[in-house]
Amino acid sequence: MVLLRETEKYVRDYHYNLHQQVFIERTTETKQVKTIGVSQMLYSIRTHGVGILSNVMNQLYRFIRKQINNFCKKFLLDDTIKNMLYRESRMFQRDKEKFQSLYPFARA
Repeated sequence: MVLLRETEKYVRDYHYNLHQQVFIERTTETKQVKTIGVSQMLYSIRTHGVGILSNVMNQLYRFIRKQINNFCKKFLLDDTIKNMLYRESRMFQRDKEKFQSLYPFARA
């Protein structure tokens, strides 16, 4: 399975078409269009068993964890974002009793 071996390549190159329930590869290298349907994935699981799903889930978990770490390092450490977060934190700490320790919905 491509997803298990090359998760980053799969996420980068394939896009999901909700209407047709297929993953479509976007490439400029060739004129071929590769698609993987949800029904094909289900058939593969029926054929090979559900044992591979734990491996796929572990691979996806590692990929998502890596993406979240990259997001935190690049986006949240930006000075503009950091200043906005500090300002919100000070406002919340100052008015904590007024908000009953719940962040106000209007500011979210």
